[in-house]
Amino acid sequence: MVKKLLRKACLLLLFISAFLMLSITSNAEEPPPFSDVNKESWYSESALYSFKYGYVNGTSDGLFSPDTNMTRAMAVKIFHSMSGDESEYTDNPFIDLKEGAWYHNSVLWAYNTSLTSGTGADRFSPDTNITRKEFATLTFNYYCSLFHDNSAAPTKLTVYDFTDYTNIPDYALEAFEWAVRYGIITGFPDSTLRPDALITRAEAVKIIHYFDVSFSHKFVTVEYRERSCTEDGHAVYKCTLCNTQREVDTKGYHLWDNWVQTIAPLCVSNGERVCSCTVCSIQKREILPKRGYHTYGAYTIKSEPTCIKSGTQTAICTLCKHTDEKSIAPTGVHIYGDWTVTKKASRQTTGIESRCCKHCSDKKSRVYRDSSYYQIQNTVIIPSGGYNVSTDNIGLKVIYINKRLLGTTNASYTAETKNAVRNFQRNNGLSATGVVNLSTWLMMGYSQESWYSLASYVTPKRIGEYNTREECIEAMISVAKEYAQMGTVYRIGCSGKPGTYADCSGLIYQCLYAVGINPDTNIIDHGLAIYEYTSYYLAKDPKLGLSVPTDSMERGDLVFYANNGDSTVCHVGIYAGNGMIYDAWPYVGTTYRSVNIRGCHVVKAIRVFP
Repeated sequence: MVKKLLRKACLLLLFISAFLMLSITSNAEEPPPFSDVNKESWYSESALYSFKYGYVNGTSDGLFSPDTNMTRAMAVKIFHSMSGDESEYTDNPFIDLKEGAWYHNSVLWAYNTSLTSGTGADRFSPDTNITRKEFATLTFNYYCSLFHDNSAAPTKLTVYDFTDYTNIPDYALEAFEWAVRYGIITGFPDSTLRPDALITRAEAVKIIHYFDVSFSHKFVTVEYRERSCTEDGHAVYKCTLCNTQREVDTKGYHLWDNWVQTIAPLCVSNGERVCSCTVCSIQKREILPKRGYHTYGAYTIKSEPTCIKSGTQTAICTLCKHTDEKSIAPTGVHIYGDWTVTKKASRQTTGIESRCCKHCSDKKSRVYRDSSYYQIQNTVIIPSGGYNVSTDNIGLKVIYINKRLLGTTNASYTAETKNAVRNFQRNNGLSATGVVNLSTWLMMGYSQESWYSLASYVTPKRIGEYNTREECIEAMISVAKEYAQMGTVYRIGCSGKPGTYADCSGLIYQCLYAVGINPDTNIIDHGLAIYEYTSYYLAKDPKLGLSVPTDSMERGDLVFYANNGDSTVCHVGIYAGNGMIYDAWPYVGTTYRSVNIRGCHVVKAIRVFP
């Protein structure tokens, strides 16, 4: 009797031990199935519930992809899994349903059980994203045809409590009314249902979870084996209402943490990164391919490029210290040395200066004049044209005054001009001096800029830094030709722009300015009545050039005239060759004509570039 009691006690202890071990094993925390599902998220419970009962398997190992849009194939796969129907269906009306696709049997099940009839034209469109109204309709269709029990209590909400209920189409209205009434769809915080929006996987499992808890089987766990990183899990569930049994297999896989770079890839060597399983701590390694390129610092000049020779520059890779060398294209720009005289100038001859490039044989030359002559200037600078105008003046400013007050283009400041100026000043509240100052000029309606510039125009230089005697001569003649072609009118004391007013001396001044020659008497002096015949002063100026016989004139020579029976110079032109000159003449303007002028004779010729 005692032995039997001891035997029973031992068996009871063994049973209790086994029960405790089973309890400990079954209560051990299972590894989380998805690494991208936060336990605190609004959908986490629904995602884990749907995974537990085999409704969803994730999009890849360890990923649920909650924000990914649900496709039509995913949707029917969920409802097929919920039904537990393992029948094989062969009636396939869809031309876009591929044999062997992971959703193939689920689509046929959905069609043959009237859950959906496709999208039309013999198509199911498995990869098309599904909207919330379409998913609600599928859920309602499943409820109508396949639900097991209705233990859900209705809520107080209706679709009309949502601001966008008018967006629900007629075919989906009943489904939304049912889903809202039983709390399967609760809408968004802004009181909208968004029937036309695409539904995400997170939103879909939330609906499935609420529906399954309220309207489907009531499963309890009969058998359970946890999934591990290397072994599949297995569970058997049995419905307490109808004894329907479901087996769910879960594939074993690692839940990998983020990659951590352990060796950085360099220009010419591979790197490595490591990833650890969050459950079992096993690691996997991956080779990071070498960069295949260098990261160079700033380039420094090793040898400077020249006009014809390439230079070099180098830089060092900041990672592997490799040195890169690049060529620098030739600059194409010559670096010239100092000027040297290759032909000495004299009063009888124009000189030549040359200089050579320091790196090649390129040579540049320019003319220069004897030191007793005016030198060629880079920029011709004359006194300001902002002078007051009175009876002492002639020229352009006087023309503008006469034009404004007397309606004439007379270039002389006459007594009539002075009286008209006084009257204008008196009538306009100015001091009646008869002398035009800036205030009077502005009151006449002219600009301040014209006050300074009108009588001080200087032809821009027409020869470059490098030039020849012939180029200088042609530059002077080109100015005279331009004045003639533009119909420049003759007025005494004027040296304006081409096409305005100029007299003979004014024309010659502009020819000289074009080659950088600036005589002591200038166009500002030329606007004074005492310099009316400036040609006289030019002819007497020894620094202007070489006097040459009048019967041996060459192109570019200045030709001076006197009236017949007189030897005093009163006119000047520039010889153009072949017995022709350019000059400015009263009532004719700037013209191109014979060197022989009626009523005058040539008394002198000056060669500016002998």
